[in-house]
Amino acid sequence: MTRSAIAALALAVMLGGCFAGSDPKPDARQVSTPKGGDCYADAASKPDLVGPDFSSKVKCTKPHLYEVTGVSPIPDRFLVGARKTQRDRLLDPSEADAGSFARFADAACTRHLWRALGRRTAAAQLSDLGAMPATYGITFAHTLTPEAEWTKGHHRVVCLAEFADPEPGLGPSTATPVSSYNLRPVFSMFLGRHFPPERRQCAVQSDPGKIRPEPCTDVHDAETIVTFDARLALGMPFVRKLLRAGLTSDVSRRAVSVCDQILPLVFGSRTQPDLEVWFWTGNDAENAWDYQVADSADETAVYPIDCQVRPRDSDLIFTSGSVLGDGPLFEDRSSRAVV
Repeated sequence: MTRSAIAALALAVMLGGCFAGSDPKPDARQVSTPKGGDCYADAASKPDLVGPDFSSKVKCTKPHLYEVTGVSPIPDRFLVGARKTQRDRLLDPSEADAGSFARFADAACTRHLWRALGRRTAAAQLSDLGAMPATYGITFAHTLTPEAEWTKGHHRVVCLAEFADPEPGLGPSTATPVSSYNLRPVFSMFLGRHFPPERRQCAVQSDPGKIRPEPCTDVHDAETIVTFDARLALGMPFVRKLLRAGLTSDVSRRAVSVCDQILPLVFGSRTQPDLEVWFWTGNDAENAWDYQVADSADETAVYPIDCQVRPRDSDLIFTSGSVLGDGPLFEDRSSRAVV
């Protein structure tokens, strides 16, 4: 998994009218402030800046690289001095307040994402835990309103889902356009059957005690539904204990308790009775944890733990497809006969 990801990473069937869709006619000279549900085909011309070329707005049924999950006003405390006229300074990590702004933007964007996925009442709780959908090759990020709008005083943080080819252990790489089957963004289908199975994150056991992330297009041992930030949910003492002592019974119990809390907020009681909840932190080079900053005071470091579901019967494995999409389908692990 990626760190900001968390991934990371729906719900077209359940969203109803959350995103109305549009038939935009973009003009590079008159780019309006983005809104939730907008889709953009091209990346910004400045490679050092995050986000789309806001003049490349298209219908979500057309190939596109970015989808807007939500937009929030920026508090006045971040808009002092040069930041009122130089929007890119808020995205500059060398700026004195860049870390605090990034924390504000991450929290706001996480709430937008969960609300867009139909989890309005649970959005704040999921955001507080740093919980993100576990998508494969989708990075959730943020940028600012276009320069022309910014100079008019329209100061907003724009929350994005960005699509790329996933490389196991390395994170997203080559940008890959996606298309929606309807006018709603692809990310809004996360909890439904129309979300592409190659964008779902499943896991295969490669060796005893080790798993590797894979898309859900083949048989698999588990499906990762969400990730959460262990630092936000359980605190840095827990993170240090896990890194130093490994998976003790107490550490495992506390990690599973967070997954038990999160998963009912995401897709209800469908984890029962055929599925059981588990978690994964990883123990090899493919893991996203940064061991170098585990004992630092870096408040922006992310320590992801995957919340997974797997067959309660250890003799079974999942067939191709998603637990979230059409419900779990199993095969016998030994004979590969559908049961």
